[in-house]
Amino acid sequence: LSVGLSARHAVTCARLAANGATGPRSALDGPRSWLASFGFDTADTTYLVGDAAGVDQTRYALKLFPANYGCQCAIRLALDLGRDLDPDAITGLTVHVKSSSAASLSTRTINTHVAARFSVAYAVASALHRHRSELADFEGAALNDARVLAFMDRVRVESDDAYQHLHETQGIFPCRMEITLADGTVIRGERMTPYDNAEPETLDTALADKIDSLGSGEQAARLHALARTGGLQNVHEIFSK
Repeated sequence: LSVGLSARHAVTCARLAANGATGPRSALDGPRSWLASFGFDTADTTYLVGDAAGVDQTRYALKLFPANYGCQCAIRLALDLGRDLDPDAITGLTVHVKSSSAASLSTRTINTHVAARFSVAYAVASALHRHRSELADFEGAALNDARVLAFMDRVRVESDDAYQHLHETQGIFPCRMEITLADGTVIRGERMTPYDNAEPETLDTALADKIDSLGSGEQAARLHALARTGGLQNVHEIFSK
């Protein structure tokens, strides 16, 4: 639905332009623009070529956390590895992600909710301090949390070409993480997808929450019913990919 809404907005913009409407170019190519947020010279234009109906739709997945796809595994690792850790005992943390994400998700100036959602360092620092990753953590007063912003200085984001290859061939966003404690202990973890080792109930809950966030009333009820009756029987496959 998110992709569909984006496509609808694009068509609306094209119709407005065709009828003479204009707007500031900065929204497209300014310092905090669409291109700055999504491009970083890493865009793969091959996705725009060919028959869209022939694309493998199972390469799309619902996000467990309200941040960019490239942050999902990093958030999951931060929550899993940091469950019993005091953030003050962490002296360093390294996140390895695909090469393009290391560039496009590298921002450390968290002045808008978009910047927060496109920052691996912020997403990880927030998850470690709050032991959660919810919508409220990426907007409003949460963006000025001094503990989270200070911890970002301990987070290093490293590029991994092997992960880039996995993304380009399988459509996944892998991540591995090393957390160094004050006593020298190093805690490591890796996730190929944020759903690794997740119980089916977790995925069912995530899907139900997503449906509720999209609407209410009869439409939401019909979507819930469709999920319960097996109309979305491949949803776990979609999650796993």
